[in-house]
Amino acid sequence: MKVALFILLILTIIFGALYKLEVFSSNQIKIKIETANAAKKFKVWLADSEEEKIKGLSGKFRIKDNAGMLFILDENGINDFWMKDMRFKIDLLFIDKNNRVAEIYEQLEACRADFICPTYSPAEPASYALELKAGRVSKLGVKIGDLMKVED
Repeated sequence: MKVALFILLILTIIFGALYKLEVFSSNQIKIKIETANAAKKFKVWLADSEEEKIKGLSGKFRIKDNAGMLFILDENGINDFWMKDMRFKIDLLFIDKNNRVAEIYEQLEACRADFICPTYSPAEPASYALELKAGRVSKLGVKIGDLMKVED
């Protein structure tokens, strides 16, 4: 009986830690980026609330190669992004209302200070922003005009 309770306690701790790391996050969707040469699928966290948009990927220690965060931007406008409190580099894509890549920033460095963090924004209005692990844009050959699709 004591062994069974001990095993249950250990499993509870393990699953709690995995949930904290957001391995089991229910707020994820699957997307696909179609380039001239290939299509790559990603499982991304969806940032559609103001709190999620502010926090973004800050607080995470790393993400997988096929992971990221998709931000639903307000009113198809110009939105500024910064890398405050990030712990790793990222690539940042701005996606237009036609789901086409409109702007690309690569290898963005983390920033720790509020008052000196650079900001990044699209030259034209965007509907979405997509944060990916640094180096993914280059490795996949993502270019302006490539298509992003939400998977079922």
